[in-house]
Amino acid sequence: MPPGAFWGWAGPLLVTALGTYLRFARLGSPRAVIFDETYYVPDALGILRFGVEHSYISNRNGLLVRGDPHVFNNGGGEFVVHPPFGKVLIAAGEWLFGLSPFGWRFAAAVVGSLSILLLARIARRMTRSTLLGCVAGLLLALDGLEFVMSRTALLDIFLMFWVLAAFGCLVVDRDFYRARLADAAVAHAESGGAGEPVAAGAPHTGIRWWRIGAGVCLGLACGSKWNGLWFVPAFAALSFAWDVGARRTAGLGKVTGPGLIKYLGGLAGSFVAFPLVAYLATWTGWFATSTGYDRN
Repeated sequence: MPPGAFWGWAGPLLVTALGTYLRFARLGSPRAVIFDETYYVPDALGILRFGVEHSYISNRNGLLVRGDPHVFNNGGGEFVVHPPFGKVLIAAGEWLFGLSPFGWRFAAAVVGSLSILLLARIARRMTRSTLLGCVAGLLLALDGLEFVMSRTALLDIFLMFWVLAAFGCLVVDRDFYRARLADAAVAHAESGGAGEPVAAGAPHTGIRWWRIGAGVCLGLACGSKWNGLWFVPAFAALSFAWDVGARRTAGLGKVTGPGLIKYLGGLAGSFVAFPLVAYLATWTGWFATSTGYDRN
């Protein structure tokens, strides 16, 4: 990694501050329900009041703009088009700042701003350049699509954020794994085994918390929009390919026998078990109540 921990954080944070200002300036404007906010704003309000999305009236937009929460009817649970987690985050903004354009767009603006910091730090780690990391963050801060999505109460920005966070976790896990293999290769060479492959299955890498974190983030991505599912096998294959390449570079032998079973179990835990648990956790409101759509 490049030297200078101060600028490694200060540079990305300055770029993020610029992007955050752009996203929060006049966030409540236009004072209107934009595009699919007509669905997600009352869905979030229903989660806030009933624990799940609740059926609402057709002429709700005018009431929502006036901050009037009386938009629900007695129809029970509203039809679920997308998983609830993105709407839960929108509901958090409505809880903090009330039923207003600023309130229902607050979570999107926060997540859109944090994405700039994430990307800058990820690019810095991948390129080993603080300057290139800041450039990457600046490009995202000024990107038109990300800017608009960060100022609108839709679900796409949450999907993007959790996928980006999962990728960042995998990049950190890759570096940690490579460092452990490099240490093992050096120790092997110093012990007089230079040129000979290290025993299969070595070294012990412990619990790979960053890879588990990636799995949790992928589960939250799927809990925001179902098309986050495609990233699960893609990132699992990416992590596996990185591991294979790292072992070859370090001169390690192939993983076989119990070591292979243990490795595959860890891979399945990171990209199957933890994403599934995180995804199911986003449906807590639906499980805990009896009024959700198709609940019974």
